[in-house]
Amino acid sequence: FFEQTVPLGGKLKKARQIYDQEAKQLEIGTTAQQTSIKNTVRMAFFEALGTQQQVEINSQLVTIAQQAVSTTSELFNVGQADKPDFLQAQIELEEV
Repeated sequence: FFEQTVPLGGKLKKARQIYDQEAKQLEIGTTAQQTSIKNTVRMAFFEALGTQQQVEINSQLVTIAQQAVSTTSELFNVGQADKPDFLQAQIELEEV
């Protein structure tokens, strides 16, 4: 003998509504997680971009400071610059 419970009185409809609501909540949670991940990736990208630009700027500063030391050294050797000027250029290179 086989026995099966038959839902009556709108129970099936209510159960379906509950499952639909749970599915919507899961979808909202998934969307929120996706948004959070996208924002984290964007922030990391812009941080990396800023760091890359800072490295490029620092590289340019080193090149400029090296050129200043070279130029000041040449001027010092021909008597057109004082020793403090040459030393200042060297200090600036070390600080970069």
